[in-house]
Amino acid sequence: MLVQSPVDFVDYGYIRIYSLSKILEIDDRGFFSERNNVMGVDYDVTTEFMRKTAYIVVEKNLDFHTLWGLVAAFPHFTQVIIISLSSKDRLYDERRLARLIMARTGRYVAVVSVYDPTWGEVLRKTPFKVLLTDDGTVRPGIGEAYILGTLITNWMSNSYIGYIDGNNILPGTAYEYAMAFLSIFNTMKTFNHIMVRIKRSTRGWLAINHKPLRKVAKVSQIINDLVNAMISKYTGEYTDFIQTADTIDMGMTLEMAEKLPWAGGRCPGLYHLIYILDKCWLEKKRWVRCPFGWLRAYITQIEAITPHALYEVSDKELLARLAECLGIIYHSRIADDEIKDKILKILKKYGYQEDEPPKPIVYPPTITVDPIEIMDEFEEKSEECYMPF
Repeated sequence: MLVQSPVDFVDYGYIRIYSLSKILEIDDRGFFSERNNVMGVDYDVTTEFMRKTAYIVVEKNLDFHTLWGLVAAFPHFTQVIIISLSSKDRLYDERRLARLIMARTGRYVAVVSVYDPTWGEVLRKTPFKVLLTDDGTVRPGIGEAYILGTLITNWMSNSYIGYIDGNNILPGTAYEYAMAFLSIFNTMKTFNHIMVRIKRSTRGWLAINHKPLRKVAKVSQIINDLVNAMISKYTGEYTDFIQTADTIDMGMTLEMAEKLPWAGGRCPGLYHLIYILDKCWLEKKRWVRCPFGWLRAYITQIEAITPHALYEVSDKELLARLAECLGIIYHSRIADDEIKDKILKILKKYGYQEDEPPKPIVYPPTITVDPIEIMDEFEEKSEECYMPF
């Protein structure tokens, strides 16, 4: 893949955020040039990076043609870990599909469910027992699924990790995201803490009573505008640098991923951004509170080409996601009264009935536990997981 090098960047404390980059070519094989304004993956390093990379795909009751297409989209040498939010009956068939893929292609695909009772049993003895509900089951959110995927990736001794939303009808999108992550990992391989955030080329509308609202009312645009407004207030000048505030499609070095706390539910990517701005920028005089310290964090943003075609999402679910994401901003330390008032007005405009958006459930970084010990026990005791690594 050939990605345009960012034309600009901003430094906020111990983080550097690059402007949005465009994808120039999805397949750049045959490209030979000394130009330094593009980023890509060279022939001699492609396999090396693929073998060190695992992709976490979160899905729920996908039809098997779509799930097969998603797995088929990833480069062969990368490892695919499907974190399932599906029912128990569907999970059984998903494991069968993974075995079939292995038999026909030779690649290893893991299938693990957050509902696995053994997973809940293992977590009770760790700081991640906060993931459990009152009945002992793990909360079924994207953030909770990404935590499980991060621990598995660490257990397999990978160096890079990509998080991808499995709610996608077009498998080409997964391939594009995977190659975009590899391009950045290769180009910035001298840095310890790299985050790649994807801006989807299309989004669903936020609709009430089946009537599409204006484009500006899309969930992503609302959140991007609010985050940029907060940054502008602190810097004293207007900025629109953040174009991927609410993304859930992102890649990181494992060293970075294991140092970040997680928000449960639908908006883990937004929580990461708010947390980093808080700890590594606004508290820069107390650098020890930044998990990256003087090594800094480097955040890149890439605009995808292939549409991310979602299955139909209800108006109620879209509004719930909007409220959950805005709740992360609302309850953060960097949101002042003006931003909070804006959030309440936005939610009221779209029919939200509560007095305040929900406060995020926050989990500790995975570096606080021993992934080898946890995953060895889980893999040994579980009767539902399929991890042929």
